[in-house]
Amino acid sequence: MEDQLKQFIESLSDVERGRRAGWHWFPGVAARRAPRRLTHPLAGVELGVRDHETQARIMAEDWLNAGPGANLPRLQPQNGSWAALCYSYPERANGAMTWLEHYYTLGSLIEPYEWRRRAVLLEWQAFCGLQVAIFVPGPNGSVTKEAMRGAQRRTIVGNDFRGVYLDQPISKPDGVVELGISFA
Repeated sequence: MEDQLKQFIESLSDVERGRRAGWHWFPGVAARRAPRRLTHPLAGVELGVRDHETQARIMAEDWLNAGPGANLPRLQPQNGSWAALCYSYPERANGAMTWLEHYYTLGSLIEPYEWRRRAVLLEWQAFCGLQVAIFVPGPNGSVTKEAMRGAQRRTIVGNDFRGVYLDQPISKPDGVVELGISFA
């Protein structure tokens, strides 16, 4: 019985020997290394079809990351009322969401006074559904009572980081290049 047990144990060691062939030459191989993480520039990029709004937001974020705008604060409706200059370039500017019309690029802030001349960055789609007043600004790009009397009310149907999409076009006098937009 003991002989059979010895033979059985030797046969088990022979089975294990096939798995450990050459182990005595490379004893460090027994402890496997952890797999290397992928260091490709596209690591973490999801492939596949996404909705057009998500793709537009990713593209707009990339535009911001390419410049100093990535670290600037973004305005939200909770920041209170403010006004900015805005510009319309109908034949060449359409913002990130190309399927919407009546895009107005926002320039520098004009109200409140302590924010004057700062660049405007909006939170993505934070102003949808809000009513805004579009007006021809007074001297030095100011908001005056006369300017606000002739203001046109429009609803924002979408916004990206640098501009807004309005529900209707604005009728502006000939020769007027910059408009004002009031988020009051």
